[in-house]
Amino acid sequence: MKFKEKLVLSHIIVSIISVVTSIILIDQLVRYFFIRIMIGRGVSIVIPASASRFLNSVRIAILISGGISIVVSIFVALFVSRYIIKPVIEMKNFARKISQGNFEARINEESDDEIGELAESLNYMAFRLGETEKLRTKLMQNVSHDLRTPLASIKGYLEVLKDESFSKEEKEEAFKIIENEIERLGKMAKDLTKLSSADSKTLPIELERINVVEIVKDTFDSFLIKIKEKGLNPVLEIPNKPIFIMGDSLKLREIFSNLIDNSIKFTNEGYVKISLIEEKDKVKVIVEDSGQGIHEKDIPHVFERFYKGENNKGGNEGMGLGLSIVKEYVYAHNGEIHVESEVGKGTKFSVQFPKVP
Repeated sequence: MKFKEKLVLSHIIVSIISVVTSIILIDQLVRYFFIRIMIGRGVSIVIPASASRFLNSVRIAILISGGISIVVSIFVALFVSRYIIKPVIEMKNFARKISQGNFEARINEESDDEIGELAESLNYMAFRLGETEKLRTKLMQNVSHDLRTPLASIKGYLEVLKDESFSKEEKEEAFKIIENEIERLGKMAKDLTKLSSADSKTLPIELERINVVEIVKDTFDSFLIKIKEKGLNPVLEIPNKPIFIMGDSLKLREIFSNLIDNSIKFTNEGYVKISLIEEKDKVKVIVEDSGQGIHEKDIPHVFERFYKGENNKGGNEGMGLGLSIVKEYVYAHNGEIHVESEVGKGTKFSVQFPKVP
């Protein structure tokens, strides 16, 4: 038996019980008051034929009223059950569509009651599932593309190593390229693992009171050779005193390294600068450059996974996960990150963390 039929049947049973109980109660009350009236008038309690006919007519009227009540109850039950069941049926159809992979399905229920709240929650669930599915599809496409390139390169240079006609120097160069491509593949795997940890809320992070000035300086110093090799001017502006935040030194170094490396990558002339500003209750670290800049339409998407802007399309520098990882690490430090950029004038990333004494 379906839920709708159970609902109607239960309503009818309750109505019948209520009507029968009412008939019995009214019948007894009529008899009681009639006898009381007769006794009050000094009449014998033996009910005469005329009075008996009156009581019978009352009973018939009550039965007719009860029957009408039951019929009305049936129609009311059908109407109410239809009103209640309609959104339930719609939710059942919605669930079937979701199970078939149609994450665009929605429930058209705008009531302000619990059913409406449930419909709203289910619609939001469908939206989140749709976003997750888009991300999964994008992941498969990007992983397939970004793995194909280094694997093809490795395969090509392995052929070079097998070919005796190539010189020792050429083979050494092939070894070096293969090594670099394997390193790239390893980085891709690590990046995916980091994001997976962030998604599952198992990101390993150990917060301790740490001097962020020292972290910024050490990280920037590790890039000085790379900056100068590209002919860029390194600029470091930090206070001459320790400033403390609650942080994980390894994660902080990765945040700053990623931002500095991006600045170097997309700057062909000018400078790469990192500065640290102490404010009342927070610390702001700014990484800026005089590079290519980011197109305005790309700025809202720079922290999205697998997103590659106009400046990086067609490049093979990575999967577009670096800034996504940076954002996750910043959030894990209860921090914020923002970006400002203008094409041809450079980019500025601002990261801020809560300061501690």
